Amino acid sequence: MFKVADVVVDMMAGAYPELKENRNFIASVIKAEEKKFIETLDQGLKMLNEQVSALKKQGKGTILSGDVVFKLYDTYGFPLDLTQDIIKGEEIEVDIVGFEKAMTKQREQSKAAWKGSGDEKVADVYLKLVSDGIDSKFSGYEQLTSKSKIVSIVKDGKKIKSAKSSEEVEIVVETTPFYAEMGGQVGDTGTIETDSSLFEVKNTENPAGKLVVHGGVVEKGSINVGDEIILKVDPNLRDKTEANHSATHLLHAALRGVLGDHVKQAGSLVSPKRLRFDYAHYSQVSKNELNIVEDKVNEEIRKNRDVIAKTLSYDEAIKGGATALFGEKYGDEVRTINIPDVSTELCGGTHTDTTGEIGFFKIVHEGSISSGVRRIDALTGDLAVKYIRDEETILAEIAEVLKTTPKDATARVEKLLSQVKTLTKEVEKLKSGASTLSVSDIVENAEERNGIKVVAKVIDDMDPKSLREFSDKVKDRLKKGVVALGSVQGGKAILIVSVTKNITNTHKAGEIIKGMAEVVGGKGGGRPDMAQAGGPNGDKIGEAIKKVFDGV
Repeated sequence: MFKVADVVVDMMAGAYPELKENRNFIASVIKAEEKKFIETLDQGLKMLNEQVSALKKQGKGTILSGDVVFKLYDTYGFPLDLTQDIIKGEEIEVDIVGFEKAMTKQREQSKAAWKGSGDEKVADVYLKLVSDGIDSKFSGYEQLTSKSKIVSIVKDGKKIKSAKSSEEVEIVVETTPFYAEMGGQVGDTGTIETDSSLFEVKNTENPAGKLVVHGGVVEKGSINVGDEIILKVDPNLRDKTEANHSATHLLHAALRGVLGDHVKQAGSLVSPKRLRFDYAHYSQVSKNELNIVEDKVNEEIRKNRDVIAKTLSYDEAIKGGATALFGEKYGDEVRTINIPDVSTELCGGTHTDTTGEIGFFKIVHEGSISSGVRRIDALTGDLAVKYIRDEETILAEIAEVLKTTPKDATARVEKLLSQVKTLTKEVEKLKSGASTLSVSDIVENAEERNGIKVVAKVIDDMDPKSLREFSDKVKDRLKKGVVALGSVQGGKAILIVSVTKNITNTHKAGEIIKGMAEVVGGKGGGRPDMAQAGGPNGDKIGEAIKKVFDGV
């Protein structure tokens, strides 16, 4: 199908010129999706064939479960009629009623999930304020402190006239320097003060229209509608947020430069502590590519480029080459952030004055979050430096434990792992050799009951795998007999019973081991010639081993 994309691009490029620019990318995405879908179909077909084989062994009149048919549909993309066509002629019916039940259940779950998602409902009190023509003028691009007047105080969805100490409320003012959470950038925090009161702003939101709502708690005194106030944004946290926001613009440009122009922002989170950037890209990003991206961002930081904010008409901004984010809503007038020779984006957030203010940029994680969308987590400034130092400390501690230098730590670990592998093989070899040497002694000391030789022995600290292998060696030497071996590991009993095949019609390992397992407080079972059991009462292993004679 991906080849058909070329024809569509040629036909539609007149109306959508961006198709030509992205011709190769479009084809590669469709090809990748086709490949993924074919692989999924192959997995589904394998599952269906396994189900059909199992049903055919049961004979005629068998029915393919509705749950299985639904899983083929829901997980592997098999429509009901495709499943019916594949099994046609196999004398197997499809449980259509069961399939429909599963489909109905999924629809109900989807409806329930949908009801719980989407935008949070705006409180009526804020809709009423907007309808009354109340809004908040934002002054936070130019200043972090400003004087204003309280327009409204809201508590539990209702307007109140005043709030006293310890009350949690939301405040609307005429003019505010506080940035309200939007566009991926978190809201500002800080204080609102009068001569006799203090209100701590813990979050700032934009619930409707141009309203800016300051949520928090009255720390001192009381506040009243109409009070003259001073608003103070926390400058340290705002600076860190701005550094992270400007860094996302540099990161977006670097990703496009390294991975291709198809890279588009698919979401972001900008806070004082970190930045998160989601982007559209359909393949894994190598460590080398990430290093180049990180280097490019830090290079632009060192160049200390200006970060220029302008307010333009939407059409003027787009004609000037500004990048608009898919899914974002823009008004007639927009704010652009231009970093000369790097990028121009439509953005209402707050930014540094120069890229140098970001300080330092470090990617701490990158990975896929959904089909075709990847995520980068990164740090800037002093938090990025702290991350590097923490990593260095950990590496130094590891090197100290390994008695080497951080530079040689990798080689030292590889050498130790190789030694562990070699020693593990030697231990296994020694265990095998020791067991071989003692097989003869054990067989010679076997007791005979009713013409059958019986070996009943407790072996110190042997794991189940080694115990089974040792049991097989003893059984091979017995020719005709029963082998019952036991061991204790971690205080728990391990039991193995082996029976030579020439007597499995009269002496079955699975039956013999049941009585032994009861003694150690466990259960067991297995084939007629081999059975295994375990139990918590390792101290009764000797008594359990003696029970083998009851079954011979």
